[in-house]
Amino acid sequence: MEYQILGSSMQMLKLRLQGGESIYADAGKIISKSSNVNLNAKLGGGGGFFKGVEMAFAGSSAFLIECNAEGEGEISLGGGSPGKISVLDLKEGESMYVDHSAFLGTTDPSKINVKASWRGGAIGAGMFLERFDGPCMVFLHVSGDIIEYDLTAGKSIDIEMGHIAS
Repeated sequence: MEYQILGSSMQMLKLRLQGGESIYADAGKIISKSSNVNLNAKLGGGGGFFKGVEMAFAGSSAFLIECNAEGEGEISLGGGSPGKISVLDLKEGESMYVDHSAFLGTTDPSKINVKASWRGGAIGAGMFLERFDGPCMVFLHVSGDIIEYDLTAGKSIDIEMGHIAS
């Protein structure tokens, strides 16, 4: 799978899929596709009823759109507001928490886990976050800019919930 991030203040992610490759996208974030890319709605991204309910609690749709190409095809994803796109290639043992509104898509929907955040709900940032556990690729759109922190082993940082990939 190849990808390209296009634009500056209103970015778009263009993915080139080879035959047999799939991504799972938030339906509202698909901008365009080539005619040989097939779209199939999957409850819980293929994880079934309970995974779909879990995703709905996080504020996402209970369905993800499985996008796969017959041969080489392209699909473009993007957010609905000015912002930046980030592609995370999570390795085994790595994880990332995001607000549901930042999610564009993933290569493996089984890696999505919903986590409750009472503190986030109390301050109006959302009660649930989506956690992605590697290995998988995650495609995100964040309103505004992205500032990444690379923390060494044993280090942590507390971030106000309204500023976590929302």
